[in-house]
Amino acid sequence: MPPTRNPFNLLAYLLFRVRRGLEDIEQAGQPPRWLRMARLGPQVTAPNPPVMANGVASVVKAFTTSLNWMAEATLDLRELLITTDAAKATAEAALRLLRTANSPEFVNGLKNILPASAVAELQSIAQSVDGVLGDIENILTYIPEPDDVNRMSHELYRLLCVVQRQVPYGADGVTFDLTEIRPDTQDHVDVANTGKIRLINWALDAKTTTRGLGDNEDLSQDLYRLGVRRLWETTEANLPQRSIGQFTFGARTETIFNFDFDHTITQAPAAKPHQDTRQDIVELWDLLDKHGYRDDAVPQGSADRAPGTAKYTAALTALVRKFQVLNGLPVTGWPDNDTINRLLHLDYGAKTLTRAIPYIPAMDPAPLVGGNTSNKAPDPFDDKVKGGFLPLLNADADHPNEEQDSNTEPLEFIRDQPGYRYLPVASTTRQGWRTVDDALSAPGFVAIQSRRIDSANTQEMISFEGDILTEGEASSGDMFWAARHLTPWAAGRTNTTAPLAAPALHNGAAVPAGRRIRMVQWIDLSKLQTHLASLGAGYELWLQAFVLRRSLYRDRAGMFNMPDQGRISLELYDEDLFKGPDPYSAVRPLGGPPKLSMYALSDWLPAQDGNTNTLTIDQVRPWWTWWLQSSRAIRLLPTVGGYAENPNTQPDPAKNAKKVNAALIVLEAQPQSGVDVDAYFDNVRVRWDVRKVGN
Repeated sequence: MPPTRNPFNLLAYLLFRVRRGLEDIEQAGQPPRWLRMARLGPQVTAPNPPVMANGVASVVKAFTTSLNWMAEATLDLRELLITTDAAKATAEAALRLLRTANSPEFVNGLKNILPASAVAELQSIAQSVDGVLGDIENILTYIPEPDDVNRMSHELYRLLCVVQRQVPYGADGVTFDLTEIRPDTQDHVDVANTGKIRLINWALDAKTTTRGLGDNEDLSQDLYRLGVRRLWETTEANLPQRSIGQFTFGARTETIFNFDFDHTITQAPAAKPHQDTRQDIVELWDLLDKHGYRDDAVPQGSADRAPGTAKYTAALTALVRKFQVLNGLPVTGWPDNDTINRLLHLDYGAKTLTRAIPYIPAMDPAPLVGGNTSNKAPDPFDDKVKGGFLPLLNADADHPNEEQDSNTEPLEFIRDQPGYRYLPVASTTRQGWRTVDDALSAPGFVAIQSRRIDSANTQEMISFEGDILTEGEASSGDMFWAARHLTPWAAGRTNTTAPLAAPALHNGAAVPAGRRIRMVQWIDLSKLQTHLASLGAGYELWLQAFVLRRSLYRDRAGMFNMPDQGRISLELYDEDLFKGPDPYSAVRPLGGPPKLSMYALSDWLPAQDGNTNTLTIDQVRPWWTWWLQSSRAIRLLPTVGGYAENPNTQPDPAKNAKKVNAALIVLEAQPQSGVDVDAYFDNVRVRWDVRKVGN
């Protein structure tokens, strides 16, 4: 257990242990604890549930309530920490968070979730928190460290998030085609990446509660079904009629939940109100309403939003679009992963807590008054304003099978066992990621597996996001990208498991002087251009790249005592340069600069502003958490047949007539010691947005 008595550091560690206690496989052949708890669902929902099953369900429900309160208190802390005059309010929120963590419901829940081997540690943590609570005067003068709050936010996200299956891309290769989801489609939830507390409550037919809604943050919404199926504006008959969540462990596939949404079937007399077949639509209406997004023509209780008759109408689409615009999300008009999580104060892109922005009339150029649900007014909310994310292959390192004509044969990965995959140099036939070996770059990116080390021989923090001994965990899933040039991954950095041999191109040499390690993937923009060609004047296209980044902030080789750095960049190529399918050598000639049209970079992170050898663990710990990093946004203006370079950044009039038809995503690491590079990347995304000029 961490030696510190910092209560918020302890809470972050405690939440990590809760999640790992639910997800980890404790014994070979034994399913994870969350799945064993979810198995109680059929017993709990039976007319006369067994006493033991009912008791466990009651504990889980109380524990979930504690987590919901903890999430709201953590959001308050994050907001208060950015002000300079909120010490007292911060202390009050801190006390509320600590009291929740020390409540009988939370402590009893821990004892039911974590293995017996962790109970003594939990009791020690609880005693530490209790001791701090006993000294109110000290608490009132204590301000939590932002990195502790960030760690708690990440763990709460991982416990409570909703992750739905990706909607298939349409024929244009850019926008999502919701019609591909048929009424008989039943697989909607990505069970592996959805928060396990959320899954357990779905299995038990229990509620979770989102708090802190509205202008005064004093409203809440109980949720039973929202998120279990994908929703959009269509007829009732075209929406999915059932959602089944399943999880495969070994040779056995188990059903976690099975919800019926067929409105043509008469509800059983004993059915509870929340078991209505339109419950998720009702909850979406109500949740938006409590965030302040409402239409006067569809008040609460009206048929379009009432149990038994609720519909996903044009008015609901308009409200979702407004929520997306005001919250800075891609405008799709349906509750995608980014939107549904933000409605719950969760951030799907950053894997953390982020409070949703309530409806603010001053930010809305066309308020919905008296039933005005039109999206066609000349404002940023019209139908031509839209956005999304461009398709990438294996963006999170967890899906090597997505890479066509794969770079390597996919490996089977098991947590805490060796898992290592190299990427080849640029190829003219393979799609997906590849590393680059040229005058500017050295090969070496790898997919690396989440791992941690429990060491009895160190007093250092056994961190859940990495420390001086371990690469830590992915932001979600099991794998992430590492700019590793030389040293193969080995479980626990011991000699108990032989590492995989490095290929010849990693022949024991350090990264050549002046070179960086780069991994790239091409994106064909021609379909996006075709899709947007009909928009005409008055609209502009924006592109921006995002990635989750992390660093150990250590020079483990001790050569220069500066942190390894990483960044993401977005390069654009016009129709004269991009000749596909893989023109990398043509546009980046040896010994010369790339022949790109435009580019946008993120900053190098972390900054090299000190000697890492002099820093304490507490000083470098903030960099062990995953942070969302983005390139500068690039604006393209309409031209003949598509969108071209923005004249504000590309002054050559001749170039402005060239249509941009390709983008190159570049993950880049700048090593200091040249060997064991600690620059990590996960969940790469490229966002596109169509906006009205001037907005």
